[in-house]
Amino acid sequence: MRSLSSIAKTIANINSVVFHPVWMVAASIAILLFGTGSFVLMPLRAKFFILTATAVGTILLPLGLVSLYSLFSNSWNIEMPDRNDRVFPLITSAILYFYTWHYLSKLGLTGVIPNFLFGALLTISLVSIINFKWKISLHMSAIGGLIAMLFTMIFFYQYYSIVFLCISLLLAGLIGTSRLILDEHTPFQLYSGFVLGFISVFTSMFYIQ
Repeated sequence: MRSLSSIAKTIANINSVVFHPVWMVAASIAILLFGTGSFVLMPLRAKFFILTATAVGTILLPLGLVSLYSLFSNSWNIEMPDRNDRVFPLITSAILYFYTWHYLSKLGLTGVIPNFLFGALLTISLVSIINFKWKISLHMSAIGGLIAMLFTMIFFYQYYSIVFLCISLLLAGLIGTSRLILDEHTPFQLYSGFVLGFISVFTSMFYIQ
């Protein structure tokens, strides 16, 4: 019979994959487009185009390039337990985030979506720099950015998304606990990641208008 510790680690691993940072930007855009009521007048085709472009730039391309990198790097560990394993994925993702933000901005898209994407770009760029010296939590920076986006939409843009905010706060606790169970981060690394993600996105969405 499996021990409670083993079961807890299995659940924590599942949580870490399901709520991995790679999904968070596209998930946040999906919530903005379909869950807040702020884009109710936007044509459905336009919404799916924006979501698809975001998913390609922040999920498919990063995962594809990192998968190719793993084929040619015998020393690279896909679980990235060491901060050195995160250098290539972080820098690659930062570059792709920039092109995603730039592409959608050049199409004439303005307002909360490009502002949020810039916040995500700022977050991953800062995490990439910090990662050279310290293993800050990318999981918590991602959920921190999502919460900042929802917080801004509710209290400054006056769009109803309180349910998503409450769920995201619960997920932040779940993700942080999972990372502690897996011994991937210290509490300070988790808190620092959350604060970094929150401030980066909040600043981008509230001040860059």
